[in-house]
Parts: sequence; structure tokens; C-alpha cells
Amino acid sequence: MKIDDIVYGEHEFKEQVIIDLINSKTVQRLNGISQFGLPDELYHKKVFTRFEHDVGVAILVAKLNGSIEEQIAALLHDVSHTAFSHLTDWVWGNPEKEDFQDNMYHKFLYSEEISEILQKNGFNPKEFERLEDFSILEQEIPNLCADRVDYCLREIANDGEKERANQLFKDLTVFNGIIHFKTENMALDFANFFANYQKNHWAGTNAKTRYGIFSQILKEAMKLGILTQQDFFDLDEKTIIKKLERNGNEFIVKSINNLRNHSFEVIHVLKKKRYVDPLILKNGKSVKLSEINPEYSKILAEIINA
Repeated sequence: MKIDDIVYGEHEFKEQVIIDLINSKTVQRLNGISQFGLPDELYHKKVFTRFEHDVGVAILVAKLNGSIEEQIAALLHDVSHTAFSHLTDWVWGNPEKEDFQDNMYHKFLYSEEISEILQKNGFNPKEFERLEDFSILEQEIPNLCADRVDYCLREIANDGEKERANQLFKDLTVFNGIIHFKTENMALDFANFFANYQKNHWAGTNAKTRYGIFSQILKEAMKLGILTQQDFFDLDEKTIIKKLERNGNEFIVKSINNLRNHSFEVIHVLKKKRYVDPLILKNGKSVKLSEINPEYSKILAEIINA
């Protein structure tokens, strides 16, 4: 299976288990789920899907010479997302942790479809219970991991800087099981992109306000019985939005139109804090960017203390 990726270029998956997982209904449903919680029509910038990110993480792991098991884990890491991604944490979860998807992971891992694919190809689902055991895929903040790296690089490329995203990717390596940059300037470039996205997008006023407004729409729809929690697993985002609008509830329809027309008052709310302090491979040793770059050390402190 050949994939032409916006960040990594052409990549071919030859392992049947990877091909089967990508083609599964469970992974394909991620095509209808937006990475940033809302689709283009209700958001303030161009978005990409959870499917693009999910497959991208698997490609990144493969290109960094991760094992077939780690590539499988990469494809599975986002399968438990509902429609509207982390926005649902604002409806029934914790918006500062955004961990509802993590809590649902085992249910999807042991679903009939995923279990059958893994077992048919000689793998035990139990091998993938702890994603944190895969060190390229997952790391505690502030280390780099394939998940964090991909959604940042993908946003850079999605914003029109495909070549820059590819250059940053090519500077990555794995040392002691953890993603490092080979050079300080590339590490700083990536870290600045990440910090900028955190401040002006992921935890920016526009995104937080849209999350706040749409979460109120969803809460009202559930209260009125227009939607159930299961709908978020069974339906894609566009279908849910059509369902909301067809119902004709004045508050819901007006609020959706306000998002669509960029006409709303700012809401000040908290959102998950994301930051990185990239490791750099220097003279055969790991060095944190903040330890050798005072400028970034200040930026990092501002994000942590914000």
C-alpha cells in the first residue's frame, strides 16, 4: 500500500497487518473526524483529519526504523476518538486533560474487528494495551514523540510550508529509543513552531471560544435528546451537524450559524497545555534545547507558567 503524504512524501506499507488496519472500518472512520475538533466550515483555519494524522504517525515511526509492533501501536493510538475529537472532553470529560479518548482506548483495541485483524496476522491485542511502552510513539511532556511531532509537522505543511515541515522531519533521529533532532537550529525551529501553535492556535482565544460555543450546542442537543453519546461513535461530524441543523432548535441553529459566520463573543476558558523541550543529539549525548538556548528557555518557562 503506497501513501503519498504531505509531510513525509511517498511511503509504502508492505506488512499485511498494517494494510488490514488502515483498511478497517475502525481506522477509516477517522476520515470523518477533524484533528482540531471542528471541521473547516465551523473552524477558523484549514484542518486535517484524524485519519491523516493517525497514518502519518505510523509512517513517521516506520521511517524512524520503529518495529512493526510500534507501527501497529501508532495506527491504533487514535482509533478511540469520537466525532469532534477532544472537543467532547468539554461535553462530558475534562477539557484540561482531554483524556476521554485515552479512557476508551481498550474498548476499541479489544473490539471484534481490531482483535481479529491482529490475531489473524499473528499479534496479540495484549501487546498494545500500554501505548506508553512504545518509546518512539509516546513520551511524557516535554520530550518529543511521534504523535506530538506529526501533528505539529502536519499543521506546518497544512499551513503551506510543506518543504519546511519535510526539512524538520529529515533532521530527526532516534537515540536511546527517544526522538532527537540532529541539529540545534532545527530543534529551535520546531520548538518555536510548537510554542506558536500552542499560544495562537491550540490554546488560542479563537479555538477556545469555538470549543466553548460548540460544547454548549452539544450539551443542549444531548439534553433535548437530539443526540446521544453513542452518536459520537457511530456518526461522522458532517452528519451530526446536519442532524443538529435539521432539528430546528433556535439556540442550536443560531449558534452554529454564528460559528460559520465568525460572529460571536470571546469566551475565556482553560485548555490543555502542550509544550516541548526537544532533545538534541550532540557529540553522542542527549541535550535539552532549553539547556543550551537561553532564548527558548524563557519561551518554555512562559508557556509552563501561563
